[in-house]
Amino acid sequence: MKGTAWILNHLHSYEKYEHEPYCAYDFRTKRGVASMEEKMLMQMRSVGPDTARLLLKSFGSINKIINASDDELLKVEKVGKVVLAQINILRGMKR
Repeated sequence: MKGTAWILNHLHSYEKYEHEPYCAYDFRTKRGVASMEEKMLMQMRSVGPDTARLLLKSFGSINKIINASDDELLKVEKVGKVVLAQINILRGMKR
């Protein structure tokens, strides 16, 4: 799970980034959030449990989400310009 390890490491160090694309989210209060990948996706602004679930259902993993084209991502329900911009920030930081 190279992609998962990378995003965990990145979430740990996001404070040094000026744009702060992530937000703190209290998972203890959210019932129905089962997977760690859902929780990691929900750290992006404007990504809630439904959007995270739809992304994972469509692509299968965070790594595949990051590597998907903009057109593929925009086909997913609840993914618009704001969520796409957050994923593009992740893509830029991964390189």
